[in-house]
Amino acid sequence: GGGQKWKVEARLKGRVRDGEILTRAIKQPRRAL
Repeated sequence: GGGQKWKVEARLKGRVRDGEILTRAIKQPRRAL
């Protein structure tokens, strides 16, 4: 079965989201927390 697929997708999405946050922080350091 593909029971682990959702875990991999969630992990990849998490990394992408973290990457976007880091990119925004680098581009807009004043807005970063």
